[in-house]
Amino acid sequence: VTTLSDVTASNGTTFCPYATKGHKHPQRKSAYKWRQQKDMDKKAWKIWSAALKTTFTSNGTHLHIPLGDWFDTTTSQHWTTYKDTQDTLYIAPTKIGSTWTAHKLIGINSTEGLLYHPKGTPCTPPKQAVKISLQSSTAHILIFSDSTNTEVLLRPQERADTTDNSKVTLRITGQECSLQGNIADIAEAHKRAETHMKGA
Repeated sequence: VTTLSDVTASNGTTFCPYATKGHKHPQRKSAYKWRQQKDMDKKAWKIWSAALKTTFTSNGTHLHIPLGDWFDTTTSQHWTTYKDTQDTLYIAPTKIGSTWTAHKLIGINSTEGLLYHPKGTPCTPPKQAVKISLQSSTAHILIFSDSTNTEVLLRPQERADTTDNSKVTLRITGQECSLQGNIADIAEAHKRAETHMKGA
């Protein structure tokens, strides 16, 4: 776990039940290669769960301060579940040779969340959708928490090319260099370089 959002449901207001119970989430994978270690025992997981609830919530379920919108960038976790504006669930492939699947909404439960049919049909995902996280599942139903209304790109390769090929000459500690590309990216690189040189 690297951020609070790693253990929070997609609604940004409650904890993911998999995280508090010490279960590996089937559809949210860490983006990092962690060192292998022995799993904690039940007592340790109870302490972990209690620490989360007492530190970040007042009633054991809802965060003191809800999280903001999800970033449209790679984070510390790889998500595989999204929904479109029609509330259709899309699950990304996790194995070589598999494909995206679309799942129909069965219903919406005010206490449990979004209810989906576990059997999906092969599909092409929409260009944009919102993240939703699995809360629990059975052989007959998938239960997801809802999400913020912020869409993220599912097909980033279709992002419009913003490179303007502007050529900028920068001077850092007396040395000149030329960079070519998107002006915003160049400015950010310049800022990082100056910060690095000041700390050197």
